[in-house]
Amino acid sequence: MSIYEESALEIQLTAELLLLRGGKRAELLGPVASVFSSLSRCLDSAIANSKTLLISIQSVLDFLRSSHVSGSYNKREQARIVDLLTSSAIYLIEHSAHAAYHVGVRSSGSKRAVMGVIDLYRISKARYLVNRCIRQLTEGETSEDGVGILATGISRCVAENVCVFVRTCSRAAEHELVPSNKREQLGLLAQSIQACSASFLTSLKSLCSEKDGHICILFSRPLLAALDTCIDYLVEAGDVLLGQPAQLSAEGQNIQLKILGIAMSVVSGCAKFLSTAAKLESKEVKDNRWHQLLKCQIAVTDSSNMLTSLLQDQAPSPAKNIQHKSQNSQIKALY
Repeated sequence: MSIYEESALEIQLTAELLLLRGGKRAELLGPVASVFSSLSRCLDSAIANSKTLLISIQSVLDFLRSSHVSGSYNKREQARIVDLLTSSAIYLIEHSAHAAYHVGVRSSGSKRAVMGVIDLYRISKARYLVNRCIRQLTEGETSEDGVGILATGISRCVAENVCVFVRTCSRAAEHELVPSNKREQLGLLAQSIQACSASFLTSLKSLCSEKDGHICILFSRPLLAALDTCIDYLVEAGDVLLGQPAQLSAEGQNIQLKILGIAMSVVSGCAKFLSTAAKLESKEVKDNRWHQLLKCQIAVTDSSNMLTSLLQDQAPSPAKNIQHKSQNSQIKALY
């Protein structure tokens, strides 16, 4: 899987978790909670990330054009600009989803969501990130010098995201409404995840010594299974841990769906742009691919401008005079 396809997959996963589930949950938990605590903050951040997204898409296009002309790819620069595109798109999705939540619940007749003790979005993303870094073991060949770097990166990624699961289980086990037998089960589940993680991280030593990822893949299976079991068990606990979704009036639901729908248009445009960019990396480059890429860029620009305009209209106070002029006229032909 190319770096562009990986980016599209992560963006689409984020959209599935936040946009396609209706936006009726309360703001995210954890250290970023304050960012989503008010509508004005969500709006400001969404508009700012919309602008960053358009800039990063132009950067990817410029990179592809210069690389095609020179016949060589700077992998480090490629990773940097694709990472910027991915992060800005994800931030835009997150802030748009939470802006949609705040807009929906402020309408007359709506009721705010009841905050849960776990963040299903965060652990679902953590599960994806663990699987993504493990998948690197089976994709392509790594030079002898790069094996150590690969193992270190995978180790860090797994350790960080496994901690998300362990902390989530611990937080859930401390909840006063959780029955004692389920508290014990959550504690054992956390121990199981830690044990599977330790076994996998130990197996990474074989990657450095034997240059064989087979053992690592073998020990990754119980780890991924434990993470899946954790998510399923927490979801089955229902409202006790997840909280209760908001109850929206017809007016609140209508405007919320508009925001979520336009945000999904941005996601769709980004996914098509990245898919086309991946095809342009192949040796057989057709001229129509460049035109497709430009059309995708225009689609993302139009959707982003529509989203920005709609979000500005929902500002609780007079919106700042932020003018996002359409960039369509600024898009230059590649040839």
